[in-house]
Amino acid sequence: MKRCAPGEVEIGWTFLATRCWGGAINGAMKRLMIEHAFGYVGTVLFFIGEDNLRSRRAVEKIGARLTERTIDPAIGGQVRRHLCYAIDRQG
Repeated sequence: MKRCAPGEVEIGWTFLATRCWGGAINGAMKRLMIEHAFGYVGTVLFFIGEDNLRSRRAVEKIGARLTERTIDPAIGGQVRRHLCYAIDRQG
């Protein structure tokens, strides 16, 4: 199953040191990736583990909205539901 439609790109899945989670470094990195992506597509997607409340709140803080899309990747031998958040380029 394709996760992205034409005009969309998925970013995220970044692995920062724990000390960088939820802070200025994480926010700055996500903003840089989003700005770069908007030079090419109109929508940026983030797939985040359903139980990963910290990451879900973080993308909501930068303007992402929860969509109805989900994926169920097998990670470490276990299927884990991931929710899709999206940010659209303005104007």
